[in-house]
Amino acid sequence: MTGKNGSNNFMNNNCNKILIADSSLEISEIKKYFENESVIIIAADYNTHKKFSKLNIKFLDLDDFVNKNNRSELYEFTNRLLKWHQEIPNQNEFKIDDVNILDFLSPLELHEFILSKMIKFFSIKNTIETFHPKQIIISDDMSYFVQELFSKDFTEIIPSSNKIEQKGIINDQIEIRFNISSKPITFYISKKLFSKLKKISDKIFSSLYDLKLKNYKKEIILLLEFNPSLYADLISNISNSNKTVVLFNQRRPILLDNTSRNILKEINAKVINSDDFLDSKYKKEILTKQVLLIEAFDKLWNDRKLSEIFSWNNTSFWSVIKPTLKNIYNNRLDDYLKLHFISKNILESLNIKSILCLNESGQTENIFLQNNQNKIKSFLLQHSFLRYQKSIYETQWIYEDQRIHGFKSDNFLLWGDADYDFFTKFSNIDTQKLIKTGSPRHDVIKSNLTSSPTKKITVLITLTPISVRSGNQTVALIEKYDLFLKRIINSLKTKHDVEIIIKLHPGENLHNNILLNSLEQFDNITVFQTKNPYKLIEKSNFLITITPELYDSSTIMLDALSLETPVIQFILDSSNSLSNTIDEPISTFFENDNAEEILQKYMDNDYCQSLIKKIPQKLEKLLSNQGNSCQNIAKILSQ
Repeated sequence: MTGKNGSNNFMNNNCNKILIADSSLEISEIKKYFENESVIIIAADYNTHKKFSKLNIKFLDLDDFVNKNNRSELYEFTNRLLKWHQEIPNQNEFKIDDVNILDFLSPLELHEFILSKMIKFFSIKNTIETFHPKQIIISDDMSYFVQELFSKDFTEIIPSSNKIEQKGIINDQIEIRFNISSKPITFYISKKLFSKLKKISDKIFSSLYDLKLKNYKKEIILLLEFNPSLYADLISNISNSNKTVVLFNQRRPILLDNTSRNILKEINAKVINSDDFLDSKYKKEILTKQVLLIEAFDKLWNDRKLSEIFSWNNTSFWSVIKPTLKNIYNNRLDDYLKLHFISKNILESLNIKSILCLNESGQTENIFLQNNQNKIKSFLLQHSFLRYQKSIYETQWIYEDQRIHGFKSDNFLLWGDADYDFFTKFSNIDTQKLIKTGSPRHDVIKSNLTSSPTKKITVLITLTPISVRSGNQTVALIEKYDLFLKRIINSLKTKHDVEIIIKLHPGENLHNNILLNSLEQFDNITVFQTKNPYKLIEKSNFLITITPELYDSSTIMLDALSLETPVIQFILDSSNSLSNTIDEPISTFFENDNAEEILQKYMDNDYCQSLIKKIPQKLEKLLSNQGNSCQNIAKILSQ
């Protein structure tokens, strides 16, 4: 293993000290170690890596101490840990009405949390085993990673002067995103404050627009966590089936959006106010259950069995999992109990014909489906585009939601033949449960939007951030992404009369912030994170999408095809046998290909037109019931 600047002198297997530095430490606090040859310096995160690189000091990246094979093994082990609570002796103490409250934590959220902690823990373990240091110097923020790996007497802990605020949903923080002109703005608020504000806005607008559900006897179709502005035609078609469309949203305040309010008002859809389904009887029961569960949790966190469960290769990492997992259940216990009784009351009180959701891992969907126990017909509607090349299906299946946490609904509504073939081959879902319906998001896009001819060439670059899901969110991949993105932008800037628009992924992701910081160096480029992608595609001549890993493609590629816009996909993961797909509506390339030459080809309008002519045939394989999927799904839900 070599250090930065090409130095090999890090392979001192009996070094005196290791400094593991992260963003919580100021450079001034650790500068004294930079010239000390007996200290091996390790950068624990990307921001620290950047600082050390600018200072031109010798250092190693913590990421390098867990290789790709180890990461794959940790990924698979993490999947097995999603049912950790089934191994504890007192699991029955956490059961309420035949469901286990420990199972209410989103499986994908739990997966990413455990995997990221495991990778950092075993990176540090491997670092210690590689260098056999006599002393470790580490920040207060990261000290808990070494408490089980190294003697406390030989650990120097530096107080963290830059306390890193733990953000994101795992820490009960809600990310708020919007644009001011061309600049994306992101900030976080607490989940409790968000919920309060959402309740207030929901009450006000449901009253003003007469959207509050009052008739509990009429037959309804229940939609969980839907955005009406994205699924307006589907909601409209369901309402035409003589069933009332009712929405239940906990994560997104849909009534703040004027478009959504008008859509729901026009078709006489209704919105559930959660407080209407939490009466004094349930509130009293929640208090009783809370007391019992707090006692059960106190006993659980001290159970030695957890050290055995959270162990890999005979090394327990429970000490790095326990603090956060404990906080999650402590902070969310009240919410879990309320949503349990609210969902139970909704399922029992309303005349629900069927339930439709877009995923099964979210807190709302997860708790509803568990409480439903397949009594009311439930449907999962596919919401992402992945299956467009058979040669990568096997890799994609490894990271598929249904492989990670299984399938709970009665039926899976798929977009087309490619998706049906994929799940038939790789999943164990009964084929009778797989229904090809088409995509309601891609029924009428083209007919709704018209383009105006212009001499300027507009290029939309869409950025898929590096996900924590696979465990491959490394400094090396972040740097590769950054360099490649700059290469693409700089190449386009040499072209005459080219407008560049950049669209970030709308989901919450730490890599998005890194991308935003990197893009600040470019002038005359508009960056969006939340803007309607269809409007951006519609004004573009072609779309470039950057995919960091093979499995993680973006639905915006299908959006582009639906709008008769050719797509260039650049994949940064070259560690596979996938070959290029050239001269296709979605043409696939890799980071080592001649990007400049590829881009020049797409500047030719005749070439782009030749690709557009191939789009209808491509869409036939990807989308069933084109133009009729909303009507088709409405019929299925109403039967």
